[in-house]
Amino acid sequence: MMTTTGKGKVYQTPFLNLKEDSGDLYGIHDGPLIKGMSGGPVIGSDGSVVGINAGYYSVTPHDIAAQSGLRGAERVSIFVPYSIIMREWRKFQAQVNKQNGPAAPALKTDFCSSSGLIPLRIPAK
Repeated sequence: MMTTTGKGKVYQTPFLNLKEDSGDLYGIHDGPLIKGMSGGPVIGSDGSVVGINAGYYSVTPHDIAAQSGLRGAERVSIFVPYSIIMREWRKFQAQVNKQNGPAAPALKTDFCSSSGLIPLRIPAK
């Protein structure tokens, strides 16, 4: 069994998966991940869950340097933000309860405000 520990940082640059048509903006962090950690929580410095790990990308220092929003990142790990998880949970609950649930929140996340950030576009492997 492999284990890893460490700290990372959530980057303001959102990730847009070009192989899916949802338009959802995922989060990027540089915390250490190893195979098998997908589906695990991304924990904020205050101990709260801020998302769920979706995977990581093997990148070179050149790849990171080419993305100004990722300068200083040691690795690139992708996560589903809590806002998307809650939106999908509400949709699921509405279906289960056979009633109209609350309106889904707008497609924006806590880390990607209306500040005009441009999503990082890395094709999924």
